[in-house]
This record gives sequence, C-alpha cells and structure tokens, in this order.
Amino acid sequence: DSDYYILYSNRLYATIPRLEDRYPGSKLFYEKIFNGDFGFNVVNYQKQSMNLFGINYSENYFQRIDIEKPNILSDHETKFSININLGWSDESFSVYDHPNVIILRNDKNYSQEKLFEIFGFNDFENINYYNFSSTSPYKKVQIDNSLGHSKSYIEQFYFSEYNLFFQILFWFLIIQIFAFISLPIFYKLFINLPDFGFGFYKFFGLIIYGFIVWLLSSNNFINFIFTDLLVVLIISLIVSIILFIKNKDVILFYISRSKEKIIMIEGIFLITFVIFLMIRYLNPDLWHPYRGGEKPMDYAYLNAILRSVNFPPHDPWFSGYTMNYYYFGQYLVALITKLSGIPSNISYNLAIPTFFAFSSTAIFSFSSNFSYLYKKSKGLNIDWFKTPVISGIFGIFSVLIFGNFDSIIQIYNMFFGNQDMFDYWRSTRTISMVSTGLEINEFPFFTFIFADLHAHLLSIPIIISIITVSFLFYYENSSKLVEMKKLSILVFLSFLTGLIKATNSWDYPLAIIIVSSAIILLNFTSNEKFILKIIKSITYLIFYLLISRLLFINFDLNFIMPDLSLSLSSWKTPILSFLQILFLPITLFFIFIIFYLDNFKSRIKLIYPKITLSQKQILIIIFPILLLTMIFVFFYEFLTILSLFLIVFSTILIVFLKYKFYENDLRLYLWLSVMLILGFGLPLFTEFLIIDSDINRMNTYFKFNFQSWILLNLSSSIIITFILNEISSNSKKYFFVSIFTLIFFIGISYPIYAIKPRVMDRFNDDFHGLDGTKYMQNAEYSQEGNWIDLSDSYQAIDWINKNISTNRVILEYSTDLYSWSSRMSINTGLQSVLGWDWHQKQQRSLDQNQVTLRKKQIEEFYKTDSYQYLEDFLETYDVGLIIFGSIESNFFPEFPSRLEEKLGDKVTKLYDKDNYKIYEYNAESK
Repeated sequence: DSDYYILYSNRLYATIPRLEDRYPGSKLFYEKIFNGDFGFNVVNYQKQSMNLFGINYSENYFQRIDIEKPNILSDHETKFSININLGWSDESFSVYDHPNVIILRNDKNYSQEKLFEIFGFNDFENINYYNFSSTSPYKKVQIDNSLGHSKSYIEQFYFSEYNLFFQILFWFLIIQIFAFISLPIFYKLFINLPDFGFGFYKFFGLIIYGFIVWLLSSNNFINFIFTDLLVVLIISLIVSIILFIKNKDVILFYISRSKEKIIMIEGIFLITFVIFLMIRYLNPDLWHPYRGGEKPMDYAYLNAILRSVNFPPHDPWFSGYTMNYYYFGQYLVALITKLSGIPSNISYNLAIPTFFAFSSTAIFSFSSNFSYLYKKSKGLNIDWFKTPVISGIFGIFSVLIFGNFDSIIQIYNMFFGNQDMFDYWRSTRTISMVSTGLEINEFPFFTFIFADLHAHLLSIPIIISIITVSFLFYYENSSKLVEMKKLSILVFLSFLTGLIKATNSWDYPLAIIIVSSAIILLNFTSNEKFILKIIKSITYLIFYLLISRLLFINFDLNFIMPDLSLSLSSWKTPILSFLQILFLPITLFFIFIIFYLDNFKSRIKLIYPKITLSQKQILIIIFPILLLTMIFVFFYEFLTILSLFLIVFSTILIVFLKYKFYENDLRLYLWLSVMLILGFGLPLFTEFLIIDSDINRMNTYFKFNFQSWILLNLSSSIIITFILNEISSNSKKYFFVSIFTLIFFIGISYPIYAIKPRVMDRFNDDFHGLDGTKYMQNAEYSQEGNWIDLSDSYQAIDWINKNISTNRVILEYSTDLYSWSSRMSINTGLQSVLGWDWHQKQQRSLDQNQVTLRKKQIEEFYKTDSYQYLEDFLETYDVGLIIFGSIESNFFPEFPSRLEEKLGDKVTKLYDKDNYKIYEYNAESK
C-alpha cells in the first residue's frame, strides 16, 4: 500500500545482489524494484560527489552487481563538462560518507497477489525444500564398508592405552624411520653441503613414503589400513637398506665429516619439537567458542581420512561426495596417526610441534648453507659454527618465531595503562583495524600457537624445500652437473610442486614461479648461445610442468578448483601498517643497500681509478629521489605501493652493479634477488588485485602476505651474511649490532607476551595434556541463549566411535559456522549431510545452490510432519544415523516424538542418554 519507496543508502542494494546464494530472494527484489517490474519508478535522485573546476569524480555502485543502472541516476553526471568514473568505491567513501538517496514512486499499485506472482514467491519456497533431484560436477564417494572396518573405529588406535610419554617417543621414532628411508635416496642432492642436508631427510622421508601409499591407495592397489601401510613401510625400508649398503662408504664418509653439524641439526629438531609440544600440552583444546579458527574443519577432515579406505577421502561435511579440498597435509598427519596407532585427538597435537620442527631444521639448513656458500664464493675463511650458524638460527627466529611491530605498540599501551593485557589475536589484524578490507596479516608463530592444522601451516616445510632444491638446481655449475642429475632434480621439483598443490593450492603459483626462476637462471648464466639458452629453458619448463601434472593426476582429476577470477582491489594498505608487518626485512634490506652503496665508491675507484662523477651525473641520480619524495608527499595513500616499487627497483639495481663489476657473489645474489622480488611482489599484487570471490580482500591478503613473510624473513637471514661482508669500519659494525639487537628484541617480544594469553584462552585451564577433546568433559557452551553441557556430546561421540565402524551417513542439525554445529561429524569423521555451510560453498563454488538447499532441507526435516518428506530425505541422502542432541533439542524439542510416530519401525533408537538420542534408519523395514 506504500506510495513511495526510499533508499537512503546504497549499503544493501550494492552488496546483497553479489551474494545470490545467500540472499536469493533479496537479490530478486532489488532487480525487480529497479527494473520496474513491481510498478515502482525512480523519480528523484540525490547525490553529492567530488568535483572541482567542472570536473566531476563519480562512483558507480552498480559496477559489481547484475542490475541495470536506471537512466535518471546517470543524469547527475551530465551536469559537468568532464566526468571521471572511478568505478566501485570503498564503503568508507560511499556509505558512511555522502551516501546516495533514491526515491521510487509506486505508479502501478499492484495487489499483494500480483506482487507475489511477479516475485515467484511460491516457486521460491518449493525449490528450497522439496527438490531432491540434483546433479553435481563434483566426484561422488565410492565406499566399500566391508574393507578395513571389520573392527571398531577406535581399535585402529592400538597405541591408545600406553602412557603419553611412550606415545610421544613412538611418534618420534616413526619420524626417525622416515629420515632413514630418505637418506640413501637424497644424499647426492646435498653431497656438497657442509651439513649433508640433514635438515630435510625426516620430512622428505615422510612425503616420499606418503606419496607411495597415497598413489597405491588412489588406484586401489592397497587399502589405507594399518597392515597395508606396514607392508609398504617394510618394503621402503628394504629398498633404502639396499641403497645404503650399495653406497655405504660414501654416505658414512660424509656423515663422519658432518657429524658435529648433524648433531646440531638433530638438537634443533628436538628442541623446537619439545618447545611446541609444551605449548600444546598447556592448551590442547581442539575448539574455542569465541575465537573462530579452523580446528573443527581440520579435525573433521583428519578423522574422515582415517575412516577412508581409498582416496580421495569422503567429505565429512557433504555426504555422498569426496573432499573437494587440498587435503594432502591432513593426509600426511593421518598417515603417521594410523602407523603409530595414536588416537587422532592426541596425534593432532603431536603434528603441530612436528611440522614446526620440520620447518625449523629446513630453514636452518637452507640459511646456514647459503651463508657457507657465500663466504666460500668470497674466498673468506669459513668457520661453519660462526656466520653460517648465526644465519641459520636467525632464519628460524625471523621466519617462525618473530612477530610484527604491533607487539611493541601493545607493550607501550600496557605500560601507560591504555591496555589491560596483551592481545595475541590483534597482531594478525593490524590492517583491518584501520581498513574495511577485512585483511588478515597472519604470521607463522601465530599460526603455530593458534594451532589450526590448516593448509598454510602444513605447507611451510614444502615451500622451504622448494626454495632450497630450486636453489641447488640453479647454483650447481652446469659443467659439474651432468644432464641426468639435472633431470632427476627437476623431477623431484615437479613432485614438490604437485605436492604443494595438493597440500595448499594457494602456494602452487608461487612454487611454479620459484622453480621457473631456477630453470631460467641456470640456463641464462651459462656460456651457451642465446638461442640454446631459450630452447633449454622452454624444454625444462615443459618437462617440469608435465611431470608435476602426471605425478598428481589422481588428485587433479578429483579436484575442481574454485573460481579464481581477479578484480581490481578497492583497498590499499596504509604505509604504517605495511611497515609494522615487514619492519624486519625492510630494515635489514636498507642497511645492506646503504652499506653496499657506501662501499661502492671504493669499488669503482679500485676498478676505474680515473672515473669521476660530474654534476650532471649526480643530478641524474638525485632527481628520481627528489621526485619520489614529492610523490610521497602528495599521494600518501599510495605510499605502500611506491615503497614496494622502490625496494624492487633497488634489488634489481644491485644485481646490475654486481654484474657490471664482476662481483664473485653475483650468482648467489641473483637467487636472493628472486626471493626478495617475489617477497615484495606478493603484497604489491594485493594492492592492485584481489580474488573476485573473496570477502573483500581477506583471504587474498592473508594467503599472499603469509607467503611474503616466509620469503622475506628467510631472505633476511641471508642478507645478514651480505651485510657482515660490507662492514668496513667499527662505526658500521656498532651501527649494525645496535640495529640488529633492536629488531631482534622487537621480534621476540611477540612470543614472549603472546604465549601466556594464548594457552589461557580456553574453556578452563584445570586440565593439561595432549587430549584435544577432553575439554568437553567439563565445559558448557551457550547457543541461542541456552547453555549446553558438552559432556553429553562427549559421551555420544565416544559411543559412535566405539560402535559405528562403517562410514554411515549421519544427520545433525546445521546451524551457524564456528559454533557447536556439526560436532558429531567433526569428532567422528563420519559423513554428515551438511557441515559448516560457508566452508562447503567455498570448496564447492560451482555447486553453492546445493549447499543452500541442503541447509534448508535439514531444517525442514527436523520440523516437518510429512511422512513422505522424512522418507524422501533419508532415502535421497542415504542417512543411516539421525542425531537428536543438545543443539537439536533447543530448536526442535518435539522432534523425537514426531519421528517415532511418523516412521515407526523404520527407526531404531540405538542410543538414549541424558540429552542425546541416536536413531538408526532402516529403509527396508515396514
């Protein structure tokens, strides 16, 4: 009955239509209100835009939505002689500041029935609940419940009854076995390095053995069960023993030569493992109700893999289908779990320190060996236990332990009473505190103490391995490196690249760029003809990409990548936030630049004694600096972009100077420059582009910033070696030591202050250990205003794990993500009709409507009185177990009586205790 409809802001109509799967009705409403189908027409439009000297700067709020812009809205722009369309703008400038006002008049006065008819209201309701026929591009799961599940699910954890100390020792022993498997295979790759590559053998053994098991199981040659894993392990050990005996003299010689270094690396692995084991011991909980986090998803997928017989594993959050996710990292943890027989609620917490130790020794090995090779290239006296060790240890601190500058700001605030306690979470949201982009600037130490067993954590040792092996592939002189060895290393790089795609697909493009850089540098630093360099580079690249594809073809055939189309970013990183995050590598890089250029004059004089710089030449050097200064002053918003361009330019400039003056560390600096350009190029990328399907630029910034942190902080450990070589006076020495000490204490301040609040951030702290599910025994959780005793869930979960051996489909009510929703599938690994819906929409971007449909159908199931609907639902999704617990009782207290009344003998109550009832559905009963 309204005469006018007034839109006083573009907050809704410019955003909701972009989320069709979440708000299909609202999107349809805005389409029809603007195109006139509802009988409303725009009669007045008020807009205040920026204009100066007849030039109008306008925004287009319809640019990212599939709604045609009404003509009257464009008339405003014709008032000016020149109109510049800036396109989509941030809400800070278009919603909270000078919002548009649109007035629409009701010219048709349609009846309610007519409006419903135009809207298609009845059809909309029907499709939400009763459409059980659907097709999907994703792979359906094929489960043979008779294989590997003759015993109870928890009986595979044969080591569960042993003392925790012995469980840890046994886990550690298995990791050592992996090292022995890989040593005879990879020793030639590291034969020229002082530490003999001992920082990588444990991890390489795991991924090689894991790949063999995965490949055989994916092709149904073996099953993913303990006996088959043990057979493959024994065969792998036999092969390694044969290779070891065949090359015993060489291997033992290099081990003897490197024994002190090997002992040190083993000590680093043990120390880093124990430190993070203690942190997990203090807070082992695998869920937190208020911090969000991905532990529930990671734990659900880990348990689902443990329940799977072959690969790809079933999806615990979308029954009937396999995981459309890069699950290989969780698979590696499941592999050790199944071998060791340690329950997953403990192995999850053992995996965190294990991967921290894998990453630590890999970083130490790369940084220390690079420093050794640098000193060797300079003809300097080499004491591995001095500069190389310093570089290696600093690499561990800078990449894995240090935090960003926000910790100092927080300490300052606490000192002056402006902040009560240290907020370990805040330091990963420094940009989003001053931006609407929802950016996450996470760094590895937070990743490990927060302890989500997520893809970006599990891929860290892989990306370090790719950097190291790519460097060795490039740095070996072509005259010493026979073609067969080149190809064998390239095959391994192909394997690592395929591995990282299956572990964390966000890192896949970066891996390709790193390896491609090594291939190009190898060929273009050779003395061959130019055309031959091009031919060899292209041949190697094709070979590398082809092998990578073939090795993981089983993964690629069963994985559909989400939509990765790009769009221009509306957000820019404030310069102060940028400096807070990357203060350490930026500081060290500019110290190196200053020292290098300061010494450059003496280098020129030494080579060209008669050279002088004229005033004109000095002006040419100074003018760009003055120009950049002026740009900084007038374009403050773009300071971060300009700073990144300046750093990349400086990196390339040093390459040119080292090449021009034939410096003997050029080949090493070339690799450092690759790491620096990529490290600074990644945040530069996020200043211009975002993944189109992202939430603002949340994940785009998070994933690429995380990669940037690893590259730049790893580079920092190398830059130290370069800086030490450039110190030519005591004044420089004191300056560097002072700055280095300062940035070390800034970096270490985060872990010092963050560990305590993190381990206290839990339901209650009256329990310590490694059992990640024990928190349920004494915890309560509030949902929809009702308190839920989690001990009831704990007992029901324990009953399912002890009594349900097959991969039954379960039905539990699907509520909000990051809540107690999906608790049964999370803790059992069984297939649920639907888990956290947003995660499934991200992982099944081509099938988001089906995710929305399932969620609505589940709600209808728990409240319907229709026998036919209940039966159709259970038959369609092959549901075996129906859950009625603490969550379901809050929303649908009458459900058990309705279910029993409607389905009668078709449902059998298997479990009835406290607030939980578990029904079995038998379609064949009458």
